[in-house]
Amino acid sequence: MTNELNPLLKHVRLNIPECFNEAKIIKKQYSRIVNCLQEAILPPYEIIIHPSSICNLKCFWCIGKNIGHTSNRLYPLNSLSDPKNMQKIVKGILDYRIKSKGWREDTSEHFQVENVSFSGLMGEPLVAKESTLLGMRLLIENDIRVGLFTNGILMDEAAIETILLSAWVHFSIDAGSKKTYSWLKYQGTGETLFVKVLQNLNKLAIKKANSKEAKVEINAGFVLNRFNYAEVYDAARILKNLGVRFLRIKTDIAQKFLLNSEERKEAKLLLDKIKLKLVDRNFELVEIHTVDKIDNRKRSFHECFAHKIVGAIGSDGGVYPCNYHPHVTGICYGNAMERPFREIWEGGQRKRLFHYIPQKCPPVCDPFKNRVNKLFGVVKRIYCGGKGLGKLGVYKNDLLTKLRRNTARLENN
Repeated sequence: MTNELNPLLKHVRLNIPECFNEAKIIKKQYSRIVNCLQEAILPPYEIIIHPSSICNLKCFWCIGKNIGHTSNRLYPLNSLSDPKNMQKIVKGILDYRIKSKGWREDTSEHFQVENVSFSGLMGEPLVAKESTLLGMRLLIENDIRVGLFTNGILMDEAAIETILLSAWVHFSIDAGSKKTYSWLKYQGTGETLFVKVLQNLNKLAIKKANSKEAKVEINAGFVLNRFNYAEVYDAARILKNLGVRFLRIKTDIAQKFLLNSEERKEAKLLLDKIKLKLVDRNFELVEIHTVDKIDNRKRSFHECFAHKIVGAIGSDGGVYPCNYHPHVTGICYGNAMERPFREIWEGGQRKRLFHYIPQKCPPVCDPFKNRVNKLFGVVKRIYCGGKGLGKLGVYKNDLLTKLRRNTARLENN
């Protein structure tokens, strides 16, 4: 279908798997998005929980220390390291289920949080291992899709058993050798840690292969910078052999060690080599950032829609707009250990703070949110007249039908 027939096409990144692109959200969360365009408040479809603000590594480009609004001396409280507090958070998420109208006026649907990922802006989730694993299990037992971002070093047998029950796990690798890993992530004194990560990844892959129930997708990430880009092919080869499904490539949005033009050319050649020699139906390369595009690290939108359908909970129990805010100067709606999550999400404090987003957000933003917000801006302009669906009157259902048809036609190349 041409861009003239489907105006959404040119605003969607279709050269990466759908699970990583913005088409997934607008297709799978259509009714939720339509409601949000009418200023309705529904449960976020996804929440990111940061169990800890402490990390066992010392990455030079740690985004939590380089987003522009934080101080290296100030970290959120680690309240969620207490399993009892994690239970409160999870209960609040599970209790938030409502019935509301569907995308057409004459229909209704049930809405709830569908996905929860455990991650960290500046911390490693498995530093708070007992609490993180408890939270993951409680959510999985209640049919919530759960994932984990981790550096993998603290992953023991108990962690592996829980991860096997989850939907996915993402290992932050960022190197193809012990020396580079140690220098970038532990100030030159952690060569054994690289071996430890790969051993833990291998243990997980073996257990998955020997399990009939485990369906966890094992993924890895590589943040390209001028000190590791030459190892990206070696890393891909190692990770493929260990059973990684998707290798996600990003560039340094903290902008500490950016590639120069010559290094970008060399990196692109190595990525092309991966596609030619390693990629198959069991191993895919996903370029979250494209190496030759250098303007996709900073926030590039004027209106944020993403914070209306996703949320974050920090290690202090605070509810935040997204995963870039759980720090001491971030925008916080309230504390989910003290009040029910639903009360905070639907409360006046969150509504009042809408006016400060994205103006008070960090200057950096990940490429996914950049693309999502640009796409939603196009949807609002084309199908809502730039005013929101609530003001379209009798034409609303016709426009929504057209939007739904064009959304369904977003196909990967």
